[in-house]
Parts: sequence; structure tokens; C-alpha cells
Amino acid sequence: MSPPYRQHLRDSISQGIQVYAEASRGCSWAACTFCLRGLTDLKGTAREYRRLPFDRLRTDIRNLRALGADQLTFADEDFLGGDPNSMSELVEIMAHLRAEIPERPLSFDVSATTRSIVDESDDLTEASHKIARLRKLKDAGLNKVFLGVESGSPTQLKRYAKGHTPTEIVAACNAVLQAGIKLELGFIMFDPLCTPGEIVENTTFLLDNGLAVYVSGPTNELRLQVGSRYVNVLTRAERQLGQQLFKREVDPNTLSHEYQYANSESGALASEVRDWDRVVHPFVYATKGLTRHGTGVLQSGEHHGLKSLLGRYREDCLRALRAGAHTRDRGKYQAGTIPALTELVRAAQHLSRPCKESRHPMIDKVSQEATHLARIIWDGS
Repeated sequence: MSPPYRQHLRDSISQGIQVYAEASRGCSWAACTFCLRGLTDLKGTAREYRRLPFDRLRTDIRNLRALGADQLTFADEDFLGGDPNSMSELVEIMAHLRAEIPERPLSFDVSATTRSIVDESDDLTEASHKIARLRKLKDAGLNKVFLGVESGSPTQLKRYAKGHTPTEIVAACNAVLQAGIKLELGFIMFDPLCTPGEIVENTTFLLDNGLAVYVSGPTNELRLQVGSRYVNVLTRAERQLGQQLFKREVDPNTLSHEYQYANSESGALASEVRDWDRVVHPFVYATKGLTRHGTGVLQSGEHHGLKSLLGRYREDCLRALRAGAHTRDRGKYQAGTIPALTELVRAAQHLSRPCKESRHPMIDKVSQEATHLARIIWDGS
């Protein structure tokens, strides 16, 4: 299998784009009800998880590094999945590739499943091997791990068929952080069948375990994708409740169905959150993207300052969401997010201004969105 053509990326790499690579195909779990593995990867089973040839990986990464790309993001569903022996070989390969250009250390981000790091069914030997591999990958250049944990509510996790427990989530997150690796969490707070109690469980889980700052999008709603197993889950719920919960028509742009919430209070809260998130999303999303570029775009102090404020904003979002789930009084979510959001906006408005020729377009984008949001927050316009 030949590596992908990369020469067209030369100029873009010099501008600091996010560069993707692949080491595997498929998913080692492939059971989540909201996922489209069954449509995009043969039958969508865990047995179809397969590593790409290691020679292809070596060649591809060497080609990328020859073009100046030393920071990579692996597009794999589960970089840490598959056969343990194959995983150990991959660790050694990444270590060798990093050592080939010592003056330009290789750095890479990956996605993984929770149980590829911590699985309560593992014996002590396999559990220790997983942690050891994680630490070796850190030495080989692993910078960040993205975990799609999706929920901290046992009933919602079962509905999503995630296959891991809240306890395993906490242990896996702690293992990543203790190895000195950055952490990012994927979360689906709202789904058509969620209850206020599950929303409280989710927010409390993240806040009490110190995980709120790592959640990429704390108020995400499930996208009901065509052909996903969740469509069957919702169809069964419709029969039990005696009401229609989703439109059979398909949005051709998103290949998903529009739905309503079975629990009216959950639906009202989701609507309130959605309306406010539409206002703040352009700014928050741009700021998140800017911090992902590291200190190469921002000064070190500004980079860490923005990341810290983003974390505080996520915590405020979750506290406000929990307050909204506890009461029928609306408006608590927006009001609860304003304090941290205000600080974040002010910080973004005062980013360093280098000479015009060296201005980065992402800094301009964040500043522009901050100014627009400031008018909404302070002037009501």
C-alpha cells in the first residue's frame, strides 16, 4: 500500500496547518449507537480494526517531516487499539521516527477509546502494559489524547452503548494526565431521550472529577445520523411512548434526522442552551482553534492564559447547565456563563499585536469575534 501524496502541502505546512496522518482503519469498539461505523467501514465491527502496514507509516511520516511537518494529528478512530504486540511495535516505530531528527522533535496527537487505556476486565499484567505503553508513547512524542467518553451518566452510557463505565473514564483520564500528556474529551450532553437527572449526573461527574476543563464541547447535542443504531433506539422509544420523536425526512446536508426531546424539560433546556451557544460559538470555536496552535502563534503567557480562561468558561457552562436542570426557571444558563465569558473576551481583545506583516489570520479572527461578542454582552446589540 503506497503512502499518500503529500507534496502539495509544502507551502501550507509552512503556515502552520494541522497535518493528519493514519496508522489504522476501523474502530476497536465499533458499537456506539450514534456512530456510522456500519456504513463507512464494511460491517462496522471491532474485528475489522486493522493497522496499516508499518512501512507505509514510516514512509509517510518521513515524507511529511521532509516537508517541515513535525506536529501531526492521527485521524485513527483508536490509535491505541488492536493487538497488544502490534501496539508495542508501533510504539517503537514512533520512538525511532522521533529520534531521526533530534533537533526537530516529532510531536503527535491521537484519539483513543477509554478501554484502550483502562479496562476493568484486564488482568494486572495487561493493565500495567497499557500504562507502560502510554508512557513510552509520551517519550516518543505523544502530545495529546482525545477520548470520546460522551457521558458520565450510567443510563446514558448504556443508551449510547459506549462499553465503558464512569469509573473507567476517570481512571483513563488520570492515566493520561499522570503520564504528562494533554487531554481532550468528547461529550454528548443532550440526546432525544435524556432526562434532567442525567444532565445533572453528567455535569456533576465532570465537575466533581476535575474533568470539566478538558471537555471540548460541554453542551453538544447528539446528531441523529441516517443508518445509526440510535435511530432504532429512538424508534423503539416512539412505540413505547406512543409519540413521534424524529422526522423521517433526511437533511441532505448533514445526512441526519431532525428530532424533538421526549422529556419536555430537557428539550426546553437544550433549546435555551442552543440559542445562546449560537451567539457565542463563533468566538469560542475560534479561540479554541487558536490555543491548539500552541505557542508558535501566541506568546507563551497568552497561550496558557487563554487555555485557562477557556477551562473556566467550560466549568461555568456546566454549573449553569446543572442549575438549569434543577429548576424550571429559564435564563440561568446564559446568565451563568457571562462572568467567565467576559474575562475570555477581554483577554482576546488584548492579544499581542505584532507588526502587520507577521499578523496571524487566526489572531485576527479571534479579535474580530471578540469585538462582535463584546457588543452583544455589554451593549445588548
